[in-house]
Amino acid sequence: MNKKINYLKYLLVFLICFSSLSYNDSFAKPKKKTQSKKSSAKSAKQPSIPAFSVIKDSLLEDGICYKNVHIRAGRSKHSVHILEVDISKNCLIEVLKANNHVSDLKQLSEIIDDSNSDLSYFGGVNGSFWRAYTNKPIGPTFIDGEPVELKQYKDWSSVFFDSLGRAYFDNFDLSCFIEMNKQRITVERFNQRRDSNSIVIYNRFSGNQIPFISTNQVDKAINSFNELYADNQDFNDSTEIEYDLETYIAEQIELQRANSIEFPLKKISCVYLEKPAINKKVRCLIKGVDTGSVQMPEAGFILSIGLGHPLNYEQIKANDTIFLHVKSSQLEEKYFSNGLSATPRLVRNGRAANEARKEGSRGKRFINHSLPRSAIGASKDNNMIYLVSVEGNNRTKKVVGATLAQMSNIMAKIGCYNAMNLDGGGSTTMVIDGKNLINNYNPYKSRRISVGLAVKKIKK
Repeated sequence: MNKKINYLKYLLVFLICFSSLSYNDSFAKPKKKTQSKKSSAKSAKQPSIPAFSVIKDSLLEDGICYKNVHIRAGRSKHSVHILEVDISKNCLIEVLKANNHVSDLKQLSEIIDDSNSDLSYFGGVNGSFWRAYTNKPIGPTFIDGEPVELKQYKDWSSVFFDSLGRAYFDNFDLSCFIEMNKQRITVERFNQRRDSNSIVIYNRFSGNQIPFISTNQVDKAINSFNELYADNQDFNDSTEIEYDLETYIAEQIELQRANSIEFPLKKISCVYLEKPAINKKVRCLIKGVDTGSVQMPEAGFILSIGLGHPLNYEQIKANDTIFLHVKSSQLEEKYFSNGLSATPRLVRNGRAANEARKEGSRGKRFINHSLPRSAIGASKDNNMIYLVSVEGNNRTKKVVGATLAQMSNIMAKIGCYNAMNLDGGGSTTMVIDGKNLINNYNPYKSRRISVGLAVKKIKK
């Protein structure tokens, strides 16, 4: 009996061991298959796009570097063109105006060439947004201390440069005053009159005489419209305003009306006695007072007094000294030489976040669509300035444009502590050696613009 019990015990132990082995084995086999599937899936997966890869890195001049980098954007990538400028090595960013005239447009390559007689410019990007029809830059714009446009638009951002080339980003506004015969006169506009009562300053960006007289304004308007319309077709972008010939001619008629108002007004010709700058009280000399058409003085301006202003003209004499004071709404203690406005702020004190809505922009396409874009930024120590252009959607190159949120991240990633968006879409341009790097089909063609930013090497 005991033998039988022992036999049954051994048999039970054997069955338990056998079933345990079978149990483990049944799970081991599927595990091998699962690992095999994972391994197979991994080997079939496409190679991932690097988060950041440098495609080209060229030293154009000591302190001026050009880079093309690819930054991952989901399954695609951004192609980012960067002009990296070290201002500690005698380099500057300068604001350039098409034909040095408030209402002119030109391709960026031509704008740079016009100012590059000493071959000191090494490239640049497009700058300000500009008004349709009048072609004036939007927001505070000044070159070598002389305003092209005075007033801030909405709550847009600006970048102002001091004499050392350091960049300051803020929501700047400008105001202007003339101190003459113990009077303080508020100047309301630069380079454009809208009514007969305001006080306006005209400078070299208005042409060689005030008011500007032309005998073929309508023909010129039609020719200009045709050029603008052709640009709009070549660089079509739905963020741009559609051009309409009837509206364009109406704007030209309005300009002529303003000129006819200007003709009989008193105009005081002045010259600078010192180099002008924003926030500097600049001594100036009166050259004369006249009405009608007045020649623009060299290195000076014309102060046009509106009707009904209580100014005693008998006290205004040639060779009297007056003071011109253009002030910024922030950082009044600093002298600024160049500046322009755009929107929105992309990076503020190291934090990447676009401020489009805060600055007054509501367009969904402008904010959220993948578009070609340009921007400017600066490092935390303010020694490095970055001019940046991002290519638009291109299936062949497998690159995409950027939303404003993506543009903020791009600027922060490349080293910007502060940054601001510039005009973009069809206006997006980066020029090096006369070629537009953003136009893959014709590098010698770009949309005509109002204002550009150029990289300059200071000659010793």
